[in-house]
Amino acid sequence: MTTTESVALRESRADVAGLRHLLHPASVAVVGAGRRPGTVGRAILRNIMKCGFAGRVYAVNPHATQTRTMEGARCVVSVADLPEAVDLAVLAVPAAGVPRAAAECGRRGVRALTVITSGLGSEGADLLAICRRYGMRLAGPDSFGVSVPEIGLNATFAAGHPAPGVAGLVVQSGVGAALLEQLSRLGIGVSSFASVGDKYDVSSNDLLMWWAQDDVTRLAILYVESFGSPRKFARTVRRVGQQMPVLAVVGDRSTSGPRAAASPPATPLICAGCCPQERS
Repeated sequence: MTTTESVALRESRADVAGLRHLLHPASVAVVGAGRRPGTVGRAILRNIMKCGFAGRVYAVNPHATQTRTMEGARCVVSVADLPEAVDLAVLAVPAAGVPRAAAECGRRGVRALTVITSGLGSEGADLLAICRRYGMRLAGPDSFGVSVPEIGLNATFAAGHPAPGVAGLVVQSGVGAALLEQLSRLGIGVSSFASVGDKYDVSSNDLLMWWAQDDVTRLAILYVESFGSPRKFARTVRRVGQQMPVLAVVGDRSTSGPRAAASPPATPLICAGCCPQERS
């Protein structure tokens, strides 16, 4: 093994270890679980409880008391009141409140965040700095959520619930729900799903490395708008491609892309480690 390969292997193992709290959590808190049905936080909490997640689940709502329950989960008034340092916290709070909520999670010992909130603006830099300060992995912001059907985790606000299976799926834009539904119609189950949104931290590269070692995934599917590190992606996809097929779809990166996020572009780029973007 060359020095470059050894370094890449050590990096891969470190990155995978950091994802365990995000993709195989033993406990989850939904911060911003609204009292009114129909809110995003409430929908995520309901999905987690309905899908049979065996871990511990908490709802954080400042208007609740510690004895109150929501969707069957224990409800506390603040992150500081959580009875344990949960593995994963899902943040569905207004943009201005995201850095404060993230800092509260860090102080409480939370290990990973999924930030559903979009449009952070200047708060985005604060969020990333807080995650780095406390060593929390971050999916998002502008994330659709994460789902691991094998352990009954559906921390998304999708209407449907993916069946367990062997396909790993990572998306960057708002097509996550549509792709999950399409896989279900095709009878393809999901090993794990992650919406990485604005990719402040966790990226498609991270998910590829996770799937290479999870002993479940046999097909990797990526729908992304950009590669933060094309060379790293090319190295990673070549290595993972020796274990399983990798389907990468690069969506519309023009100015009209965000407006078309709800549906796949008419002419996507499909590759398996060989497109020009990966070699640039």
